[in-house]
Amino acid sequence: MKKYDLAGLEKLLPKASTSELNRLLAAVEKELEKRQAQISMMNDFRKLATEKGIDFDRLVAEASQDVKIRREIGPAPVRFRHPKNDQLVWSGRGKRPNWFKEALASGLTEEQLKVD
Repeated sequence: MKKYDLAGLEKLLPKASTSELNRLLAAVEKELEKRQAQISMMNDFRKLATEKGIDFDRLVAEASQDVKIRREIGPAPVRFRHPKNDQLVWSGRGKRPNWFKEALASGLTEEQLKVD
């Protein structure tokens, strides 16, 4: 478990205003409620899995492996490159970058900007 230096916080608390302390307290209470709800939900899932004859820990481990595999795919390949500045590239996904729009407006075609 990650350890935090709460001594620094304890030194700041006497200097904080009452409203700042109330905001901090509200944030801590909100986080505790969120975590308690997550624990309760996990216990409900564990109980349901047990009732259905499923090993919950194995199910979670397999699901987390799938997520890791998806994240390792990496960024999309470069499909378009600025004709004069090799640093300006675009994968073709998402909003068109300004340099791409300007190149099209200057008379270039998408085909001319395409990476071979």
